[in-house]
Amino acid sequence: MLRTYIKSGGMLNINHVNAALYSSVGSMVNWMLYNIELFCTSDVPSERDTATEEINQVVTTMMKLNKLIPDILKTSVEETNRI
Repeated sequence: MLRTYIKSGGMLNINHVNAALYSSVGSMVNWMLYNIELFCTSDVPSERDTATEEINQVVTTMMKLNKLIPDILKTSVEETNRI
């Protein structure tokens, strides 16, 4: 998506890309903390189950992003420098 955006004339500021990616991570941390609190305070089994699922999904996504963010940033810099 970033390559296509740049090739079609879009301009990227790598600092903005970096901030956007890590802002997403911050939102995930907040969502995970909310679900941890829900898990720890709820007496309703279905709420605890849902919270557990959400926590697991966030952890999985964050692990994937941990691997992808450096590549996304590198690609953004390389594509921007080609112009």
